[in-house]
Amino acid sequence: MKVVVCVARVVDTREPLPLRSGQTVLQEEGLRHTLNPADDYALEESLRLKDRSPDSDVTAISMGPPGSESALRRCLAVGADEALLLWDEAFRDSDTLATARILAAAIRQVGADVVLCGKRASDGDTGQVGAQLAELLDLPVVTSVLRLEVQDGEALVHRRLERGRREVLRCPLPALFAVDEGMNRPRYPKLRALLQSLAAEIPRRSLADLGLRADEVGEAGSHAQVVSLSPPKPITKGLFIPDSSLSPEERWQQIVSGGMEERHGDVIEGPPDTMAERLLQFLTENNFV
Repeated sequence: MKVVVCVARVVDTREPLPLRSGQTVLQEEGLRHTLNPADDYALEESLRLKDRSPDSDVTAISMGPPGSESALRRCLAVGADEALLLWDEAFRDSDTLATARILAAAIRQVGADVVLCGKRASDGDTGQVGAQLAELLDLPVVTSVLRLEVQDGEALVHRRLERGRREVLRCPLPALFAVDEGMNRPRYPKLRALLQSLAAEIPRRSLADLGLRADEVGEAGSHAQVVSLSPPKPITKGLFIPDSSLSPEERWQQIVSGGMEERHGDVIEGPPDTMAERLLQFLTENNFV
């Protein structure tokens, strides 16, 4: 079984991201980079598929500048069989659709029974590349994957729905799966494997190698345009002022509690049938059921 996992190197968003007025792109000089967290879970899942099916091989693919090799080397260090970097100056400023075109061209060349990627990138946070990539490859796609089992040419998939619900479905292969963070516990590379990955040669494929046109990638092949970029506004909390008409003791209690009023619950008493009816009425009125 051929497994391809798409990974990306992103800016570590745990650190402050300085922006200058009027910028529409992030100046990454001096910033720390890391493997996209959601892609780390996709990588681990690809390795677990390989563990369960020893005849499988895992290829890690990344579209990005030469610095993206660091993410691919980590993939090799934890057990990926091959790594492939997709880069050409023509790829610069590609939006999600142009990025998906580049990845799709590479996956067509290497072939894949299972394509894995993170649900979204921590920097752009669009969650669009996986679905766009599946459409370009003409593959079924399952998003928000929490559990994946592959056997006899099909996958049994558990996926997350809204309000904590789960969905279980079967999907024929080949297919693409966009995994959720927390679906597994990513492994750490061993020191020897990490040192070996630093010396590994990572092949690159350019625009011509992938058989793409310049108007399909980069800014020319992008449909989304960044209008502005700014840091998020800080969340401010309002200052609570106690009611001046209250006594000093009552005002002090309000200050200590932050203005929160004590909540009192209703006690339901009576025969079981009456209690069940009143409980169902309460749940219905408050949109719990």
